Amino acid sequence: MTRRLATIRKRSDAASLCVNDEVAAAGMLHGWLTTVEMQSRRWWRGFAAIHGQLVEAKVREHLPGTRPGFAYAVGRYPPVPLITQPPEWHLDSRAFVEIDGDRFWFAGQQFQACQAEHLKAIGELDGDELRRYRRWRDRGFPVAYPLEGGSDRPCGWIHHGCY
Repeated sequence: MTRRLATIRKRSDAASLCVNDEVAAAGMLHGWLTTVEMQSRRWWRGFAAIHGQLVEAKVREHLPGTRPGFAYAVGRYPPVPLITQPPEWHLDSRAFVEIDGDRFWFAGQQFQACQAEHLKAIGELDGDELRRYRRWRDRGFPVAYPLEGGSDRPCGWIHHGCY
């Protein structure tokens, strides 16, 4: 029997944050953005260990009253609940990411609870952040999230199911 030398993966290969990973992690786990690797908590834990603080700080600053999708994927928060199941013919019926058997939905306002209201209900939002969320909502949820190493323009692909 031969023995192979164990190799330790260098963190330098994951140090750069690609746009697809950041959008999926900062947003609410859009099914159309995820890769096969993103369907495991192990991948999301690795992402959180390397990029979690950066992404979470930017989400809290630019998208008040919300939390990044990766925080749900690693189990820090329970999934935002559906109000009603989308009909099979509706595109939102496939608007979920399955991670180790758990479904995380991004089904739109007619089917899913508002993320800020959900976070308020579980005691995650304080009064200051809730006020910041309401000001952001009243301005029409302006796009403000800046991508790392990307364009100077804020990313409009990151949505959180707030209304």
